[in-house]
Amino acid sequence: MILESGLKTVDPTKLKFVLYARKSTEESDRQVHSIENQLEDCRKYAANNGLNVVEEITEQKSARYSHNRPRFTEMLKKLETGEYEAIIAWHPDRLARNMLEAGTLLDMLTPAKGEKEPILKAMVFPTGNFENNSSGRLALAVTFSLATQYSEHLSEQVTSGHQKNLKRGKSSGTTKWGYVRDARGFYVPDENYAGVKKGWQMILDGKSQAEVLQHWKKLGVVRKTKPDENGVQKIIKPTKQILTNLFRDPVYYGLLVQAGETVDLREAQPDFQPMITEQEYGKVQAILDGRYQTHRKHSDSTIFLPLKGLVICDVCGHKMYPGASGGSNKSRKFIYYRCQNKACGRKIKGIRGKVVFDDIYTTLKAMKLNKNSYEIYSRAIDKYAETEIAELKIERSSLIASKNQYTSDLKIENKNFANMANPALKTPSATMKACRERINELTTIINDINEDIKAIDEVLKDPASRKLTRDEFFNLIQTSGERVKKGTFAEKDAIVRKMFSNLRITNKNKLIYLCKPEFDGLFSGKKVLNGLGDQT
Repeated sequence: MILESGLKTVDPTKLKFVLYARKSTEESDRQVHSIENQLEDCRKYAANNGLNVVEEITEQKSARYSHNRPRFTEMLKKLETGEYEAIIAWHPDRLARNMLEAGTLLDMLTPAKGEKEPILKAMVFPTGNFENNSSGRLALAVTFSLATQYSEHLSEQVTSGHQKNLKRGKSSGTTKWGYVRDARGFYVPDENYAGVKKGWQMILDGKSQAEVLQHWKKLGVVRKTKPDENGVQKIIKPTKQILTNLFRDPVYYGLLVQAGETVDLREAQPDFQPMITEQEYGKVQAILDGRYQTHRKHSDSTIFLPLKGLVICDVCGHKMYPGASGGSNKSRKFIYYRCQNKACGRKIKGIRGKVVFDDIYTTLKAMKLNKNSYEIYSRAIDKYAETEIAELKIERSSLIASKNQYTSDLKIENKNFANMANPALKTPSATMKACRERINELTTIINDINEDIKAIDEVLKDPASRKLTRDEFFNLIQTSGERVKKGTFAEKDAIVRKMFSNLRITNKNKLIYLCKPEFDGLFSGKKVLNGLGDQT
């Protein structure tokens, strides 16, 4: 077999082939051969035609979006260095379903100006013939275009269908813990329902998330994924991060937030069984937010306390709220973060703000930039925009529930104080002072929550506003370390919030960063997690 390649014919038996097989777990590819079947067809084709396959690459990623397949990207790099010279794949749509990567392959098949040979010297498919000449490349371009159009059209149909089903209370995507979707597409209790429901009650009874996690492990509470093409289901075990997200999700009282939509399952699904009431959900949110220390002075509210709500105790999952302390020098104020969950098993309850920011500074200084960094950031922020909006809506629901609970507590305290003011009761001054402090404390918490809700509303009003321009992006990355080191508390806070979802403090006061997905890949070191919860 002789193939035409660029300006001359080539003998494919002399080339170093890479075999690429792909079947996406992220999109509907039911009509496509399994990876094993693709490999079998390509191996048989290679053997029959005497092709030298130096490596086989398999991938379970969608080709609809560019830069979504790390192994494919690695393959292109090795083609450029000459480690591979040709590709064998079951069908062209296994290689590209987006025009950027399709264009890259077509460009590699075309000799550069002044060159006699292209980088990619041959491409073969068991399902059809391809010759690397102008006519062949045109036909291949049409095939890539049809694959791209099919993928985009299918996505549009699926999205439209999901939206219609969602309005009827029929969800899609990852199932919720303690529920399974029935044949109608509705959430119904599964074998873990009672165990997960017990976890909510444990939080209401004052137990920590760590205790809930231990209880679930004893019960064997897990979540099963959808069966893959071979009918195999993965078993997901609960973790601290999963519990943190679960106890913030309003779906457990009946409010489903998904794909930018909010649906009340109590109305859309007549037989939906919530695990808790809406009032109980509000109490849980207040418990998770943690109570400010009763001795906190109201004057603290005049001091900007950075990273409020962003620092999490990795032991129990509660927020570690900031406070200001003068130490031995009353003329200076120091920021500290402290877990105020009495049931938490932390050895060291608090951590100095200086330790937190010094560690952040070191991490930001270690970030790596290259010429493609902004493109990677831009694609990521577009890709995860819908996910982030859904998460913000869940967080907003959680904040409103917390605010309602604190407002209810405030009304009770105000009523108590009014009763104490009755001279006939002769209420001790110390008791009245404690009540006033509690009123001030609750008022401060409610004001803080209002600020958080306002900030979320600003993002939801204009989601595109949080995307940085190229100049803003490079300026942020190049200066963030020094600005965190030398800036005001407000400047430090703004930078950290832009780049991180939260900061978790371990039992030994070490920091684990959950970076936002769009900044994934810029950080080095094992302490940084990306917004999807994967180690980087």
